[in-house]
Amino acid sequence: MIKARITDSKKHFRSKGNHLGGLAPYGYAVSGPINNKRWVIDESAASILRDCADKLINHGGSLTGLARELNERGILPPADHARQRDGRKLRNQRWHSTTLRDVLYTPALRGWQVQAVPGEKRGALTNQPVLDAEGKPVSAGPEILSAETWSAVRAIIDGKSKGRGSERTGKALLLHVALCSECNGPMYRQRRAVNGKDYSTYVCRNGVGKRGIHKPNVIIARHLEELVTADYLKRFGSFALMRWAEPDGSAVLQLSEVTGQIERLAGNLAQLDPNGSAARVVIGQLTALEKRQAELMAEAEHAEGRWVTTDRTITTEWEERDEEGRRGLLADLGARLVIRPATPGAPKRFDPERVNLTYSGPAWWQDMNPAEAALVDIAREEELSDQFAV
Repeated sequence: MIKARITDSKKHFRSKGNHLGGLAPYGYAVSGPINNKRWVIDESAASILRDCADKLINHGGSLTGLARELNERGILPPADHARQRDGRKLRNQRWHSTTLRDVLYTPALRGWQVQAVPGEKRGALTNQPVLDAEGKPVSAGPEILSAETWSAVRAIIDGKSKGRGSERTGKALLLHVALCSECNGPMYRQRRAVNGKDYSTYVCRNGVGKRGIHKPNVIIARHLEELVTADYLKRFGSFALMRWAEPDGSAVLQLSEVTGQIERLAGNLAQLDPNGSAARVVIGQLTALEKRQAELMAEAEHAEGRWVTTDRTITTEWEERDEEGRRGLLADLGARLVIRPATPGAPKRFDPERVNLTYSGPAWWQDMNPAEAALVDIAREEELSDQFAV
């Protein structure tokens, strides 16, 4: 009897968006009287989240790089931040890529009350919004990230996911850009320093040792990276960097959210007693959500996304980004670098003739219709001609 009353009480307060105890999600603090506690924005933490989201979306940031930056800046991770705010002893914890991923991925950043998926352990990657009778997320406080920003962050995290607990490696500028002419395999950067001097190289693993399938293909890393950087910035440095923006009115974003909620509820329903009250509530929520989904599909059918300028040049972005971010810029413009092995008997020095560097062009050009693309290509050729004539 007592257990049932406690459970019903929690359901009641959760449905009103009240905080039920424990720490608030990172970016929030708890405020209000007993039985009506709500989330309020903790601006010192919320600003960190907004900054990280911006760097992920607009500046080629990575979870590993951003976590490292937060540690270098002395920014406290979520648990220690809460301890400091409450006047408790710190435990000298650090940010990890998974820590940052979790605080950016959770639906709580929209100000939504969250709960665990039935049958699964509570966690940022699996938590789902608490829904009201009409299937709408229950608000527990103001949003920290807008729908567009939060969806973009989650898409980036999903696209780069390597699995829980794995730290990203591979800081080389030309990783996945430099390819071997013999096997079309990736060239990897081997780091080597002697007496403080950099003797690192890019090497194809398929040409190494007795089991190599072709002749060795090794090239000096420093000279190769300098060549690519100079060529890239000369060609594209003055261009404005663009980013993709979802359609105005966010019908596409809302449709994505509603569709996700329908899928989660349908999964929950399979685990419930079909004759129980919980199943009836879920069926009612599904009915309301499916109606909303149909409305949004009609709106989204006529909505179109667009490329918008960041009001920053590629050179400016290049100078401010780390190696991972710069590699993202190279990928954005379709850079492809093919390296052939050295000619037998040739002097052991850097030979630019071994390098074939091409670009497929920015994604925002590739997505244009043929007529627009042709006009842009003409303008591009004229601009490049002027640059190389200098």
